[in-house]
Amino acid sequence: MKAHLEVHKKDVITGLRTATKTGRPNWPSVFSRIDHTKQGAVRVFYCGPHNLERELRLLSGQHKFQFSWENF
Repeated sequence: MKAHLEVHKKDVITGLRTATKTGRPNWPSVFSRIDHTKQGAVRVFYCGPHNLERELRLLSGQHKFQFSWENF
């Protein structure tokens, strides 16, 4: 996929100029980056499976982010 992006200047899946990143995000890294660059309060909004809700709620607490969860 990277070779296609370099040759055609667009992602093979989306057609956009940025590459698609597959797999699950490294949430601890994402939260740390946000924590170090934030300029105010951070609130995480989440709707989805309980396993990920628990992980994001825990990380939100560790970084003193507000956490909101909805279940539809």
